Amino acid sequence: MATFTFRISEDLRTHLNSAKMRSWIAEFISNPRQVPPDPGPGDGRISLTLPSDNVREVAALLHCEPSCALRRLAAERVGLISKPASASIPKPAIVPHATAAPKATTAQPSVTRASSLKDLVERRRRLAALSRKTGAPMTDKNSEGQGWFLVAGVVAFLAFLFFGFGNGNALE
Repeated sequence: MATFTFRISEDLRTHLNSAKMRSWIAEFISNPRQVPPDPGPGDGRISLTLPSDNVREVAALLHCEPSCALRRLAAERVGLISKPASASIPKPAIVPHATAAPKATTAQPSVTRASSLKDLVERRRRLAALSRKTGAPMTDKNSEGQGWFLVAGVVAFLAFLFFGFGNGNALE
C-alpha cells in the first residue's frame, strides 16, 4: 500500500475515499474498459491509500500517469462525466503464440528516454512475475522488437564513435 496524493476537483473529492477507490481499481483491473478523459486536476487535493502495483497497472492500461488514471476512474464511477460506449480495452497479450489484437489508439503523454526505459524495465518485471506464476513463456506484444532496436542503436553509436574519432579527430 502507498499513499497517493493528487489534485482533483472538489466535486470529485467529496465522493472519494480509499476504500471506494480500491474497489473501483480492483473492478477495473478485472474488467478493463474505456473511461472518460481526464477531467483535469482541479483546485482540491486528496490523499488515498491504495495498492501501488494496482494503480500502476491501471495507469498502464489507460496509457496515462497514475493521478490522471485515478481521476478518470473516479469521474466514470461518480458519474460526473458521461460514460463512453462500453468498448473494452484489450488486456496485454501474455498468452503464448497468440496473435495480438491491434493496440487501442489513445493519446500518449510525452515521455523522456529515461522514463521509457523505466517503463520497459517495469513491464519486463511484471511479465517475468506472470511467467513464473503461470508457467507461460514471457512475451509482450509491445516490446518484441525493442530488443533489436536497442542493439541497433548501440551499434550505430559505436560506429559513430569509431568513424568520428578513429583518425584521431576530435569534435570541436
